[in-house]
Amino acid sequence: MDDIGFIGFIDLDDTLPVAIQCRNSSGVVTAPSSAPTYTVYPPGFSVYIATGSLDASDKDSKVGFRTGSIATTSSTGYETNKLYTVIYEYTADSQNRAAIGTFMVT
Repeated sequence: MDDIGFIGFIDLDDTLPVAIQCRNSSGVVTAPSSAPTYTVYPPGFSVYIATGSLDASDKDSKVGFRTGSIATTSSTGYETNKLYTVIYEYTADSQNRAAIGTFMVT
């Protein structure tokens, strides 16, 4: 699993732009076989709060570079002053891969 680290701060009821650079198990930039998915977990990791997917094709002709956004709305359970964890999952070179990052809703 690759560690993206801290993605940033986002206001409640706003949209967080997200991006990953997909890689194979050797760390080489690789286009995934399908659009990467994401799952967002609140503090405590009891249940996920959101899921979705990133773009299905490379952004700006950069191999494996996929982008998207996460809406941090109060109606879906996001709260201020909380740190959320997002796990991206994809398949590259027939291997399941993942990346993890965090963001803070303010």
